[in-house]
Amino acid sequence: MVFAIQYPEINLITKLEQQPKIKCIIRNKWLICTPEEWVRQHFLYYLINTKKYPKQSIAVEKGFMVNGVKKRFDIIIYDANFEILFLIECKKETVILDAKTWSQTLAYNIEFSSAYLVITNGKQAMCCKTKPEIKFLNEIPMFK
Repeated sequence: MVFAIQYPEINLITKLEQQPKIKCIIRNKWLICTPEEWVRQHFLYYLINTKKYPKQSIAVEKGFMVNGVKKRFDIIIYDANFEILFLIECKKETVILDAKTWSQTLAYNIEFSSAYLVITNGKQAMCCKTKPEIKFLNEIPMFK
C-alpha cells in the first residue's frame, strides 16, 4: 500500500562552494544535494518533527554485509533496547515504488529482522509491520 508523505514546510538546502548542499540533521554536516540525499534528509526531518522519533535513535547510511557483499541502508531507527525497529530505504523521486524496489528492502531485512520496513521516494512511501506477520500500513507509526 503506497501512501503520500506530507512534509512540514522547511528549506534544508543552501548553496555552498557553488553547489547545492543539504544539511544532515543526524550527522550534522553539509552534503551534496543529490536527488536521493534530498529524499533522505527530508524524510529524516519528517520522522523527527512529524512522527516524533528521537534523533539519538536514528542511524544514517549504516553499512552491513549480505552474502559477503558490502551494502548500506539509508536510515535505521533503533528501539530503547538498541534493537532495529525500522529499516528505511530512500530512493530518488523518479523511482516507482513497486515489487522490485520492495524486494531490495525485504532482502536486507533477512539480515536484520526489523519490526518495520519502509521505502520512500520522497513523495510516497510504503510501510509494513513484519512481526508477528507482514502487514502493510497506510502511514508511518508515531513514536511511542
